[in-house]
Amino acid sequence: MPEAMVTTKFETPGIGASTVLMALRLPVGLGHSVGELRYQGRRSGRHIALPVSYVRTGDSVAVRVGNAEAKRWWRNFRSPHPVSIRLDGQWLSGTGRLAMPGTLEHEEVGAIYQSAHRNAQLDSVDPYVVIDVRTPHPVPAQQPADTREDLWRR
Repeated sequence: MPEAMVTTKFETPGIGASTVLMALRLPVGLGHSVGELRYQGRRSGRHIALPVSYVRTGDSVAVRVGNAEAKRWWRNFRSPHPVSIRLDGQWLSGTGRLAMPGTLEHEEVGAIYQSAHRNAQLDSVDPYVVIDVRTPHPVPAQQPADTREDLWRR
């Protein structure tokens, strides 16, 4: 992961996303099913931070793209793209790619996701972002503290 990816301020898509990201830093709550995804936009170059629902299996993390027709962020992963994700307070970096509907991988990831999130209403036309993660790395000392001022909104 490039150093700039870790030390740059990140944008969130709105006040709701900012609130969820702040809640993830609390010692109780959403930690085991919601994580923070960070990446740099392919065309815009902006650094984006999003709360995402995920399932981790081994060295892979599956992120559900719910209501994909109304969202654009996942299109950055049409081809493999660097990403960082915070799971249970630990940052992982890796490469994200899409598991598109109609593929065997999409069916497999969907089954894994459904078994972990039994009450989730999954739409078979929504893709998943599959992140192949590397070993956890500590957050470098020069990274700013995670505060509301560190996350920009559009």
